[in-house]
Amino acid sequence: MEAIDEQSKAPAEPSEGSGSSFAAELQELLRRVQIDPAQVDAVLEQLKTMAQTTYKNELQQISLARLRVLIDAGRAENALALAKRLLPILLGNNQEQAASLAYRCLGKSRQALELDPDLHRKLAKALRATCHFRDAAWNYFKAVETDGKPEEGHDACLNLAQEAEKAEKPLEAMAIYRFVLKQYPESNMRDFVISSLEFQELKIRRQQEEAEEAAELARAKAAKNAAEEMYTI
Repeated sequence: MEAIDEQSKAPAEPSEGSGSSFAAELQELLRRVQIDPAQVDAVLEQLKTMAQTTYKNELQQISLARLRVLIDAGRAENALALAKRLLPILLGNNQEQAASLAYRCLGKSRQALELDPDLHRKLAKALRATCHFRDAAWNYFKAVETDGKPEEGHDACLNLAQEAEKAEKPLEAMAIYRFVLKQYPESNMRDFVISSLEFQELKIRRQQEEAEEAAELARAKAAKNAAEEMYTI
């Protein structure tokens, strides 16, 4: 099965309730690994110590930081193993936002995550609730494929693509429409999917053109202002 496009890595951000000192310590540890991946074991040990002593009430954020550290150090398999333990806990406690962030902390490795169908469905629900429609579609498809009923993913993916459109996320909508065309080439909705995909592509081109026009106007205005200032000196 081919993934729904390539996606970027989401940052592990401290919660709003975290103290500035805790947030600063996490950021410093993440920075150390980004600069020197060889520091990963020392950083993981320090995170473990933080969880057991100073910051016992911040276990969720520390776990997210551990995921990020492992990914930054190139230890995708270890990160996936940690996510496989962490996500059932978060989803079981209805912590959808944290589960969504944990999944997206895996970066490019997240589509290699293997869960049981029920957990993939719960994760899809969490990702949908946090407006990550492409990831939601992928996880829902993983659930029905693992159940041996991939055909059940067709309508769900189309619904998610349309939700992405309404949320003004044309790139996500396009990715899902392409995925539907690839996974369901005989779909009776094929013409609709193709026309929807073309419409989203047109929308993006228009947005790019409008952005270029706005940038050109801004440059022209700046040049005019600069010329007027020189004239008045």
